[in-house]
Amino acid sequence: MKWAAGLAILVVVAGLGTAANAAATTYEAENAQLTGGARAETEHTGYTGSGYAGGFVDANRGNAAATFTVTANRAGSHTLTIRYANGTGSARTMSLIVNGTTRQVALPATATWQTWGTVTQPVSLNLGGNSVAVKFGANDNGNLNLDHIAVTPIDAPADGTLEAETATLSGGAVAEAEHPGYTGAGYVGGFTDPTAATRPQAL
Repeated sequence: MKWAAGLAILVVVAGLGTAANAAATTYEAENAQLTGGARAETEHTGYTGSGYAGGFVDANRGNAAATFTVTANRAGSHTLTIRYANGTGSARTMSLIVNGTTRQVALPATATWQTWGTVTQPVSLNLGGNSVAVKFGANDNGNLNLDHIAVTPIDAPADGTLEAETATLSGGAVAEAEHPGYTGAGYVGGFTDPTAATRPQAL
């Protein structure tokens, strides 16, 4: 069992109430700015819009990217959903870059290249225009197709709850969404002990 993988933290200021999510806005990958070998494709069925973005192959590692201009009607916490196909048979990674801040995202295998899956990530957006890119980074293993991203704002709860994933994170703390059951768009992980693996175990 892996301990200290993540810590869900929320701060309640006052009052009662619940958060409500607004409608999602979908941004089709084939309409994004495609660079570094990424290109619009229609070979595999099941996509939304008029196609999807491919070209995230080993020859384009470190370069292939789909960059979206995402408009937010409010600043703060949002949920970003990535729709993709990964017929390789194993989980692959891509880099999610939001306004210049990069994190690596794992995308589990889908049954076939015609089967599309989704993963969600908590993100904090600025009011107005935001740059959101999905890139086959130098440290990723890529080799998948990108259908679209969908961005959903999370309304501030009436009870004054402050979600940990929207805080300023430092020292290895990172926003995560791997384990379900959290409130808001995710939780904060990275509260790990780097020496735990080498520490002698008690008898």
